[in-house]
Amino acid sequence: MPDRYLRALLVAFILLPWISGSASYYGARGVLLIAFLLVGLAVFVVALRSETALTDRFFMGVIGSLALSLLLSETLISQNLSGWDIHQEFYIFQQVLRSGVWHPEIGQGELLRYNTALSISIMPATLSLISSLDGIGIFKIVYPALFSIVPIVLYRIYRKFLDPQAAFLSVFLFMSYPGFYAEITSIGKQEVAELILVLLLFGMLSKKITDSRSGRVLILFLTVGLVVAHYSMAYIYLLILVSSVVVTHFSRRTEALTTSATLLLSSVVVLCWYAFVARGAALVDLAQFFSLVTNGVILDFFNPASRPPLVLQASGLSASTPGLLHSAYRFSQYLVIACIVFGFFVFAFSKKKNRVERMMLTPMAVVLSLLAAAALLPYFGSSLNLTRFYHIALIFVAPCFMYAVQRLDSGIRRLFWSLRPSAASLRPRHSTRCLLAVMILCSYFLFTSGWVWAVTADVPISGVLDGQRMLNSPDPLRKLAYFNAYTVSQDVAAARWLRSHIQDRPVCADLTARYHVLNSYGEFPRQGPVLPYCDLPDSYVYLSVVNTLYGVGTTWDRPVWEIQDISAALASKNRICSNGGDVIYA
Repeated sequence: MPDRYLRALLVAFILLPWISGSASYYGARGVLLIAFLLVGLAVFVVALRSETALTDRFFMGVIGSLALSLLLSETLISQNLSGWDIHQEFYIFQQVLRSGVWHPEIGQGELLRYNTALSISIMPATLSLISSLDGIGIFKIVYPALFSIVPIVLYRIYRKFLDPQAAFLSVFLFMSYPGFYAEITSIGKQEVAELILVLLLFGMLSKKITDSRSGRVLILFLTVGLVVAHYSMAYIYLLILVSSVVVTHFSRRTEALTTSATLLLSSVVVLCWYAFVARGAALVDLAQFFSLVTNGVILDFFNPASRPPLVLQASGLSASTPGLLHSAYRFSQYLVIACIVFGFFVFAFSKKKNRVERMMLTPMAVVLSLLAAAALLPYFGSSLNLTRFYHIALIFVAPCFMYAVQRLDSGIRRLFWSLRPSAASLRPRHSTRCLLAVMILCSYFLFTSGWVWAVTADVPISGVLDGQRMLNSPDPLRKLAYFNAYTVSQDVAAARWLRSHIQDRPVCADLTARYHVLNSYGEFPRQGPVLPYCDLPDSYVYLSVVNTLYGVGTTWDRPVWEIQDISAALASKNRICSNGGDVIYA
């Protein structure tokens, strides 16, 4: 069979899961959307004709297929919204779509920050009006489809200084981190912002774009798009630009990502949007962040509890699950992180760098410095949301993994040949660095995705692979973790019923129910009384499936509370609605 047919067969095999999944959940609309995506990908692939492009287009096709498979495996697990932030985003989208007008001054605090992110207000409302897709379809299919372009653009960026195999494996590391497919799929504003960020990075690294007037205008428009898409990403982007310009003035080993004029315009855009349109809410959060970290350094520097659980686990200061497989899991995590750090120093001290490598050096140093600060400084990692930032950091530092693997591979070879000079004649024609990288990354991916725990019937962590075992687990935290990620149909029906029948009275609910289903499907604001501390005699009480069928709930200061804790309060109320899962009292 010709090589091109083998490649087409492999790509078709990878595409099959998400094509069938979209068709089963969204019928003709899903099939139509997938058809447009496939046609667009086919046109993009056919446009490349050289032999190098033949390899590149194959890798890009596989990357796009893998990305969509991973993303849609999370979003299509049910017909309802999945995740945390997405419910508040859906709430904002519904307000804009229903009124037909976006009001920047609506809300306070968290609601105001979400409302000023146009990526979850005006953008999905416009897509819904143009395509006639409902909001669920946009957030569960369209946004992941847009986000799947990010790894493809990253591959094109990495190809500016890596060979095709190394670039592909670097992108695979980016996709292997659970934040890519298990967390970012529930943050629509970050999906859009990351796409704009990698497009900006690609444009700044392309001399042909930066040397043309239209290219510079495009970069400025993308900068505005990033600012109005996501506040945190805008801050990180601006920090990278400032660091790149400043470092270039003091070191000839680096090259700036942008000019001082573009940096000034970007700073003005950020300041104007968040100071005037967002009424300073995001700027206040930034000031509070620095205040919290400063006080933590003074008061709690030696307190391990001031670091995120992820940092404590990595440093061995927290309790961990015993067992050989769990030790292997931690070792794979440590090995990948160690390779990234070691690879950065290999890259930084290499004498031969092309223009793109000199431009990437400062962004790599900045994000690694922030990761180090998250591990060393109290409250820095928790305020920065370390898991999400690590995912962003991989955009810049994933190639460092391949630099480390290449150096390790050459070191192992030299050691082997020095111990056995006679084996020098057996030197293989091709480097084994890709094989070494594949072994490390595959083990890393199998552990982080939860596949190992599903096969060995260990503690389940993935609702996609092990949802039923999470629900049947004797550990209430496993049950709560499942309902914290996925919304069941009974909760949706009860929230909508409550919305259509409620009078002007407060609603008490479990923290997960209030922040999820009541916020999105019931269109109730997140602010309100939370069980089991609700002592309002004239309030409704909303019990979700996890409260009634599994008898547990959660709140900010109590990871687990039991239904018996509120039985006395429920005895004085009347049951007004029950659907076999949810129960509503008044």
